[in-house]
Amino acid sequence: MNDSLRTNVFVRFQGETIACACIFLTARALQKPLPSRPHWYLLFRATDEEIKDICLTTLKLYTRKKPNYNHLEKEVERR
Repeated sequence: MNDSLRTNVFVRFQGETIACACIFLTARALQKPLPSRPHWYLLFRATDEEIKDICLTTLKLYTRKKPNYNHLEKEVERR
C-alpha cells in the first residue's frame, strides 16, 4: 500500500477499494484463496475491474527504471 502512494491510485479510488486490492495482492503472494460466493470485495462496494486496475498500477512501479540520484542531485543544484 505504501508503494501505491507513488501513483494516482489514492486520487482515483476509494480507500476501501484500495484496501481490497492490497488484500488481493497479499492473498496472491501467500497463495491463499479468497471467498468467491459471493465475491468478498462486494462487501466493500469494490469491483473486480477496480481491484485489477489498482493492482496493475501498483505493480507497474516495480518494472520502472530506478532513477539516477547523482544525476538528479546535479540537476537540482544546477537549477
